[in-house]
Amino acid sequence: SSPKLQLFASSADLEYSAGHVPAAASLLRQALLVDPNSLPVLRRLSFLLSSSKDATVRNGPEALALAQHAYQLDQGKHVDILDSLACAEANVNVFADAVKYEQQALAIAEKANATPVADALRSHLTLFQNNQPVRE
Repeated sequence: SSPKLQLFASSADLEYSAGHVPAAASLLRQALLVDPNSLPVLRRLSFLLSSSKDATVRNGPEALALAQHAYQLDQGKHVDILDSLACAEANVNVFADAVKYEQQALAIAEKANATPVADALRSHLTLFQNNQPVRE
């Protein structure tokens, strides 16, 4: 990945850690201009836009488009990509798809014995089964 992409992504992490969620989202969008196929950036921005507690940051259609793009690039191989897609689906009230993708992510995590990850996925899955989106 390019130094410019890393700079935007690192700056986004700092802004997010400082509680500046809109600034973090803006920096991640700038990172995607550098590399529109960066899986980590697609995942992080999609998750932010679908799951932020800050309603002014959430953007369901954009989050879903980013998550679907990441899923197509990744072909459903990685837990974090599946989880982001599930969160994006839930944010636009397509809970059946959210449950499906989260169950796929959970199966991968359990097979890898990734217990902390599996626990987090189970909490998301419970929300989706109760027709609720993630808010973090």
